[in-house]
Amino acid sequence: MSQKLQIGKKAPAGCLIPFGLIFLATGLAVCWFAWTRILSKVRMVHSWTETPCQVSAWKLEVKPTGDGYSMTPTIAYDYDFSGGRFTGNTYDLASASTPEINEFEELGAKARTKGAVCYVNPSQPEESSFLRAGYAIGGFVLGMGLLFAGVGGLILLRGLFGLLMGITGNQARGAGVAKGCLGGILAPIVCTLLVVAGFAVWKLALSDQPDWKAISARMVPIPATVVASGVQTTRKTGKNNSTTHKVRLAYRYDFGGRSWHSAWLDFDRGTRGSKNHSKALEAANRFPEGASTTAWVNPDAPWQAVLEKSGGTSSWLWLFPIFIGGAGVVGLLVWLLKVTALGAALFGSAAKPRLP
Repeated sequence: MSQKLQIGKKAPAGCLIPFGLIFLATGLAVCWFAWTRILSKVRMVHSWTETPCQVSAWKLEVKPTGDGYSMTPTIAYDYDFSGGRFTGNTYDLASASTPEINEFEELGAKARTKGAVCYVNPSQPEESSFLRAGYAIGGFVLGMGLLFAGVGGLILLRGLFGLLMGITGNQARGAGVAKGCLGGILAPIVCTLLVVAGFAVWKLALSDQPDWKAISARMVPIPATVVASGVQTTRKTGKNNSTTHKVRLAYRYDFGGRSWHSAWLDFDRGTRGSKNHSKALEAANRFPEGASTTAWVNPDAPWQAVLEKSGGTSSWLWLFPIFIGGAGVVGLLVWLLKVTALGAALFGSAAKPRLP
């Protein structure tokens, strides 16, 4: 006689153990990758000696590609260390990513006018790096790994605790206690991550936004030549698969006795994509490769140039860090009220631990 399936019956607490192990192993693997692959070189360069240097070469080569352009930065800088004279040409030893065109031009301009520093390996002075990468990316990946590992560890402990209580005949009570502990520990972690995420959105995407309204008023028109132009298509797979198209162009102009490059079409700085391919293609066709056009340049910061004085950060984008960070702050306050004496008084019940 076949056994009837009991709908709604909860699975044994021991079933949580393999899920906890998967989360824990995934989190530890991400932590290992972040620490050994991303942060290892960052930590190494941060231990090197900061040394004044003089930039002797700062060039940028831009080549057209099928989806826009590719760029190759070339630098050289001289520095004195331990009684010797050395020349370095490493832009950023700890980061494998290529800098943005305008970012590279800005850094070069500041290095030429205000002086520069590089970071030298004290045990091998011929080894150096012009930039010292920050911990932001590696720290974020490490934090995600710790989150996965922490959630996995809590799920594993809950499964083991529930299994132990089941063996001793107190499965229901054990599951309740474990669930309370899991929520009590996980809630502040999730809320803290929301606060950090809100701050990260503000810091990385909004806090460094130039005042384009003021800059636009003092921009001057300068003849420019389009070096490369195209449409970059990005496809996301999975449940929320989507395709976005973004204009990628680069142009060259002369200002202040030297040549500059910019990759900004408008005040959006090339960050906005569209799901409409024809719209992105139409924008690229307005500025085809080799075309002569006019660039609007900020005379106070010549690396800031656009072909169209439009766009810019929308005010509604500020709602993201406000809502995300605000939700985290509110969640932390609620959690603190529940676990403190003030919370016990406000809620009308004292939080007393249950004895086994």
